[in-house]
Amino acid sequence: MSRMLSVSRIAVFATLLGASLLGTSAQAQMYGGCRERVRRAEIRLQEAINRHGAYSRQARARRHDLERERASCRMGYYPR
Repeated sequence: MSRMLSVSRIAVFATLLGASLLGTSAQAQMYGGCRERVRRAEIRLQEAINRHGAYSRQARARRHDLERERASCRMGYYPR
């Protein structure tokens, strides 16, 4: 009986440990995706500035896109 209880405790501990590691991995993966989207938006902004000028309509639109990406990452990564 004691051995069965010990095996059950180990199984529960392993399950909890696995779930916590899986949650951490998913969170890190989500953050990595956010960083990549923000990086791409920054590149698109720089390209728009180079092609059309810093105060052009295209650059303003890319700035807006960049801010939207940053905001979505903040809202998604940090719990409310």
